[in-house]
Amino acid sequence: MTDEPPLPPDQWLAMGGDLTNCLWTSTGDPMFYEDLPITGALKARLEAWERWASEYEDFLPREKRAPFDLEGFTASGLDIACALKAELPDWTIVYRDEFRWQYQQELGLTLAECQYEV
Repeated sequence: MTDEPPLPPDQWLAMGGDLTNCLWTSTGDPMFYEDLPITGALKARLEAWERWASEYEDFLPREKRAPFDLEGFTASGLDIACALKAELPDWTIVYRDEFRWQYQQELGLTLAECQYEV
């Protein structure tokens, strides 16, 4: 028996802002950054970004939310997703763009257009 965490066999991850977890497998299961074969520095960036996501009150109507730098959060997440791809070059990394997601109706986007491979 091994103490190694199970990694998704298809080497596919989605990354996006969420109150509970920022990484998911292709089957929709959470993937914990602590279990990935990435540097400690990148794990720290993912942890900080996940904490930042917890400050976003997307569960409230827009007019009742506390101020939140959604554009900065989204740009930072994309930068981290690109770093994740650099450290896991053989993996498929899909970024779920929170800004596009939150404004998809105003921007005329489909759900599929709110995420993209990095």
